[in-house]
Amino acid sequence: MGLGLGDSLGGNQNDYSFLSQLKEHGLIDKKIFSVYTQMRNETANPSQIRFGSHNEDLFQGKQLHWINTLNDKTWQVKMAQIDF
Repeated sequence: MGLGLGDSLGGNQNDYSFLSQLKEHGLIDKKIFSVYTQMRNETANPSQIRFGSHNEDLFQGKQLHWINTLNDKTWQVKMAQIDF
């Protein structure tokens, strides 16, 4: 069972990905997930992963950017540079 990208199973109609199973059982509305992390994890403001949505409180005053994968078989995304 993978996290997602179940459409890339080579014609197999059974999608056993984690996100698909959550959606099929009515636990989430959308097959999406979001990750929030920092250079230092703090108890007052911890890193988090959320399934089915994103935490809108983390984006107050900021713009949310969606990033498409390079294809439907991997989680690979195109990036020119990453800064920390």
